[in-house]
Amino acid sequence: MRANYLVIVLLLCAAAFLSHSPRELVVPQARSLQTFPSVLGSWIMSSNTVFDEATLKVLRPADYLSRTYVDKEGRRIGLYVGYHSGGPGTGPIHSPRNCLPGSGWYSAGSGELSLAADGTTGSAGRPLRIVRTVYAKGEQEVVYFYWYQIRGDTLTSDVDLKLAELKGVLLDRRKDAAFIRIDMDKALPDEQINSLAFDFIRTLEPVLREYLPS
Repeated sequence: MRANYLVIVLLLCAAAFLSHSPRELVVPQARSLQTFPSVLGSWIMSSNTVFDEATLKVLRPADYLSRTYVDKEGRRIGLYVGYHSGGPGTGPIHSPRNCLPGSGWYSAGSGELSLAADGTTGSAGRPLRIVRTVYAKGEQEVVYFYWYQIRGDTLTSDVDLKLAELKGVLLDRRKDAAFIRIDMDKALPDEQINSLAFDFIRTLEPVLREYLPS
């Protein structure tokens, strides 16, 4: 109970501090996401979505990309990257736990994975922490893999994200962060879905580091 109370107090302090942060906390990307490669390994971009003004007013990213990539077998992966620079025109990252449900969709399971550079899970090194969650609507199911990225570190918890933002403001006078999500239709066995997702993420992650501040 005491630990929970401490977390709540820290989050309230973070919210108050971040809401009054000065403009000089803006951290631009090294490169615009609009120049992101259309080819990632064996994956080729098949579509690029430009959000309307109403959607952008809700998400409020400093920069974003929303694309679909396919492999040579025609298998599809959706990619969204939202970068929030900490500037006055940028909003906070919306928790996917709040954004994904709705319009009849419901959570059909969620868990955390650890992806190492070689694509295995839970191995040595500095693995990428990822949330894997499934949402269903009728007979349709979609698998999402997502994480937060803040100064090179990957996070999966909303609480950890807020604490990392607070730490960044206090120590480095910056609160930039990014949200990365990929999605796939659940038309294949879980093992194959994970394998395809890991292959895509393994290629995606080092490229992302060229675009997001460290």
